[in-house]
Amino acid sequence: MRKLAISIVVLLGTCAAQEIPLGDLARQERARQEAVEAANFKPGNPPPVAQSGEAIAAHFLVVHGEPGQGEFIVRMNGQGIFHNSYVRDLPIYVTPLLLDGGNLLQVSLTSGSVPVEITIEERRPGDVAHQVLATFHADASSTPAQVSKDVRFFAHPKALPALELNDRDRDAIEKVVKSFYDALKRKDSKEVLSLFSPAIEDARGLYPEGADFGEKQMNKMASLVNVEGFAMEPFDVSRLEMSPRGAIVVVKRENHAPVFASNELVLPNGNHTSISAEGIPVKKIQGQWRLTLPFGF
Repeated sequence: MRKLAISIVVLLGTCAAQEIPLGDLARQERARQEAVEAANFKPGNPPPVAQSGEAIAAHFLVVHGEPGQGEFIVRMNGQGIFHNSYVRDLPIYVTPLLLDGGNLLQVSLTSGSVPVEITIEERRPGDVAHQVLATFHADASSTPAQVSKDVRFFAHPKALPALELNDRDRDAIEKVVKSFYDALKRKDSKEVLSLFSPAIEDARGLYPEGADFGEKQMNKMASLVNVEGFAMEPFDVSRLEMSPRGAIVVVKRENHAPVFASNELVLPNGNHTSISAEGIPVKKIQGQWRLTLPFGF
């Protein structure tokens, strides 16, 4: 009987020595699943072009949390979205980077004192909730560590139809740009804000964060015209280049000089500032060309 007891003790001791912590098992299973996904992953194809007037989804990369000190790189299908520099709490429009089918989100960052979560959201006008297509997560860490991960997901975006400008469009866009310059030259801050108001409200249903951010930036610019000594430099309406980009048209100079600019001011805090319109985005909203913000949709 004593021998049997010893055998049981030895057997139990052997089993305990071979036991694998549940956390390690979970990590091993995730690694196995990721290896299977990587082996079976096939990149998608260029997205089909939407029909004229078709309501299509917009896709945004949303960052929650704050990484630690170090490089922060995000790429989509091999193309850089940002490297360290990005606007906090402002989702990034990424539909033009997506493929129809398989997509690859690559994230590399240093963990910090709070967790970091990055999602790819699909948004449609009028939706109460947004669909999350992909999620990256990095736990908080008291000891900074490099975290790199590939996230594979599926999406079915549609490309915006190519814009074709006729002479009437070009004349209307030229008048919009001229009205912007004239409002600045007159130091009419209310008119400056009103010129951007339709675009801000147009974006609010799909991109409220961008609408709020744009409104703040336009208020800053409008307030600048009231600073003592503000003046616009002469404006030449000739030699403007109009380049369609998605749903917007960007107005630039053929020689890459600013479309128009103001003089340089010294603010009370000692900072130097000016208005320099390197490119002016416009968009047709409810059948009329309007100033807009460079959202791309």
